[in-house]
Amino acid sequence: MWNPDCLDYREETFQELDLSDQDLRGYRFFRCRFKGCTFSGSLLEGCRFEECNFGLSRLSGVLLRRCWLVNCQLGSASLFGATLDGCKATGSDFSGADTAGLTLRGGCYDYAVLCRMNLQKADLAGCSFRQADLRECRLAGANLQGCDLRRALIQGADFTGADLRGAQVSGADLRAANLKRCRIDLGQAVILAEQAGAIVE
Repeated sequence: MWNPDCLDYREETFQELDLSDQDLRGYRFFRCRFKGCTFSGSLLEGCRFEECNFGLSRLSGVLLRRCWLVNCQLGSASLFGATLDGCKATGSDFSGADTAGLTLRGGCYDYAVLCRMNLQKADLAGCSFRQADLRECRLAGANLQGCDLRRALIQGADFTGADLRGAQVSGADLRAANLKRCRIDLGQAVILAEQAGAIVE
């Protein structure tokens, strides 16, 4: 049961809880289920969600600042117009979520499932996507400077016109993505050539 004075919840189920337009700071949730809950327009700062499920929840326009979303399920949630600012979303599954207008400002998305997400023209500079699933992501025109893409799955991802300069791409199969008009640096060009079978001397 929700009590705004309680900051720590473990293995709770919240059904159609309305937390829209709230200021929530420092709350901790472990293995909680949010079924059809609403967080729209709220500020969540310094909150921790570990192994939580947001099935059919609405997080439209929410601002998550320095929050943890570790190993969470957000596949059927609405993140329309939401902003994740400096968040840690390691291992979380966003596949199937409504992410139109989603903004990612820095943060760690290592091992996360982000396949088929629309992140066109997004400023993702400095984000970490190490070993993340970015298959078929729409990243045309995105700024990925300084990102960690090591061993990320990028098959079918569209990087048309994106800026990858300074990103770490070792272990990611660049040949499997659309890199048309993509800006890369010399080190990345060498990796791409080696993946294509060239001998770089």
